[in-house]
Amino acid sequence: MNAIAFPFRQRPAACAALLLVLVSFLLPAALASSGELEHARSFSAPIPGWGAPNAAFGKHVAVSGDYAVAADNRGGYARINLFRRADSEWEHRSAGGMQIMAGAVQGMDFDGERLIVGVRPALTNPEQSGRVLIMRFAPPTEQWTIEHFASLPGGDLSYGASVSIHGNHALVGMPTPAPGAAFPFWRNYENTSGWTRLDALSTGALAQAFGTSVAVRRGRFAVGDPSASGSLGGRVRVWQANAWDLVFQQQITRPDGPLNGARFGHH
Repeated sequence: MNAIAFPFRQRPAACAALLLVLVSFLLPAALASSGELEHARSFSAPIPGWGAPNAAFGKHVAVSGDYAVAADNRGGYARINLFRRADSEWEHRSAGGMQIMAGAVQGMDFDGERLIVGVRPALTNPEQSGRVLIMRFAPPTEQWTIEHFASLPGGDLSYGASVSIHGNHALVGMPTPAPGAAFPFWRNYENTSGWTRLDALSTGALAQAFGTSVAVRRGRFAVGDPSASGSLGGRVRVWQANAWDLVFQQQITRPDGPLNGARFGHH
């Protein structure tokens, strides 16, 4: 008993490092066997014509069904990597699954049918605005079709810092300059490949960073507005789609008060 315990008492730092290594190897396997973890390996294989992913890989990710997307920003360009689930592993799809654009991905969402990407230009465009890209995905061929790619006239570079898409609806945030803004999008029923941007949603009183986070699901639109001041507290405002209109439903704040919720609504 003492022979086993002695090294641990004499070299606690080395033993702690050994335990960390063992945990890093054994924990993913244990979780995978229990069904709680499906894929725990980082993607580090070189991409043809692109090289190995850098430290920014994985900053923006989205998943739907058997497909996942992950952004990789570097050197003024961005790539959207496509992954597909095969059995219990996720494999990188190189054929037709990547889009390269000038600028950096600053927001991304994927509902399995369409991908929305907020792009911060590498070089400031004449309109001083970020851009929003919406692409339709065809699983049989794993090809993308661009349906919308535009900036916001008079908008800020943060246009597209947060984005969300679901079915015929999309939502785009522009948290700066204060008080911020969020813009709902409708897919045109007459022209299924087109999208219409509606007027900005009401920020409400005392907004500071409205549009920092956005979400749209099943006709409900939610916009986060975290506060820069602990005395105000963040909030989330929710709307419900009604034909081509949005009806305001509720403003949500933390129940324990603004002093504890300044960052409420950040994600």
